[in-house]
Amino acid sequence: MLKLYRPDGSGCTGQHVDSWEQTWQDVALDRAVRWVGISHLRPVFDRYFPRQGKILEGGCGAGQFVIHYHRKGYDIEGVDFAPKAIERLKTYDPTLQVRVGDVTRLPYDDRSMDCYYSGGVVEHFEEGPWTALAEARRVLRPEGRLLITVPFVNWIRSAQARCGIRNRWWDFGPVMLMPRRQFLRESSPVPGYQFAEYVFGAGEFARLLKQAGFTIETIHACDLEWGEMCRFVAQRLRRVSGPPELGHRPLTDSPEAAPRQSRLRALWKELFVTEAPRHLLLRPLVRSLARISGHMVLFVCRPAPQRAA
Repeated sequence: MLKLYRPDGSGCTGQHVDSWEQTWQDVALDRAVRWVGISHLRPVFDRYFPRQGKILEGGCGAGQFVIHYHRKGYDIEGVDFAPKAIERLKTYDPTLQVRVGDVTRLPYDDRSMDCYYSGGVVEHFEEGPWTALAEARRVLRPEGRLLITVPFVNWIRSAQARCGIRNRWWDFGPVMLMPRRQFLRESSPVPGYQFAEYVFGAGEFARLLKQAGFTIETIHACDLEWGEMCRFVAQRLRRVSGPPELGHRPLTDSPEAAPRQSRLRALWKELFVTEAPRHLLLRPLVRSLARISGHMVLFVCRPAPQRAA
């Protein structure tokens, strides 16, 4: 397990509500909702979100998943501890079922949800994810499912930790990664940095889920678009073409090059955004790349049957 620190005043830091308010305020909602349609998570949600059941996203943030699936007719609700983010969502669409709340004290009855999605949330509790996981289990029906993603100690991050690399550039700017064996509230090892999140090995977090009372159905690394390899390539392509995930600006002004650039963007989207290439031979490549450089790891779980006293 790695403990990640960000500079003071950064976004996405621990349970600092102002940090998250700014993070979500910077998200363009229309674009975020369009991204859901091509996201690697969409096939997972389409498979596991029940058409006739209640769905909760705990820590809905910008709310793009709630918006997308609400528009498709799903009974989905969102809860987040950032009041301005919830107010923004209600202004965007007053019919959305969203409210201010704490994922460690959910405002829902026991066994009231058929599916619970937690996307990059529980890793932000410095004392550990236990209370948030217990609440997820509490509100799920016995036959319900938990879909949860957390940051992943991929092969690159694991190698860096073994080599003692602590300070490096990663996604939103400079961060510091420190190996840890247990959850512990502590002072930052370097002045000017604060706790942001934990980063987990797949097997490590699987054990935590089992201890929290879940039975795991599937595990797979994902989110290549925000992994080290893609960010490295994107930073270099951005210098001449803008972000490759946007794909608005041509790499050159040559009309002859436009078809080739279009094919490259389509391949980029298949491999690193949807993570579902049409060519079957490319799918093992994507799975391998996700283990090497995937940003997140996804678990599909059920509440384990409770033993009789």
